[in-house]
Amino acid sequence: MREAKRERINLGWSTKKSLCKVARGERPLSYSVWARTGAYVARKQVERELAQRPLQFQIRAGRPQLLWRKPGG
Repeated sequence: MREAKRERINLGWSTKKSLCKVARGERPLSYSVWARTGAYVARKQVERELAQRPLQFQIRAGRPQLLWRKPGG
C-alpha cells in the first residue's frame, strides 16, 4: 500500500480492506493478494512510463513506421 500511495496509484476498496486487515494483524497476507497487488502496481508504473514517451518507431513488413501515442492512453 505504501508503494502504491507513493506512486499515486489507486487500489480498489477490496484490496485496501484486505491489506489493512493484514497490517492490523487480523489475518495473514495471502499469496494471491500479494501477487495481484504487486503485478497491478508494476503494470501501472509501466503504463505511466510509456505515456511519457509518445513517439514510437517500429519496423513492420520491412518498412519503418512512426507511431504517435495519445497522451495518457
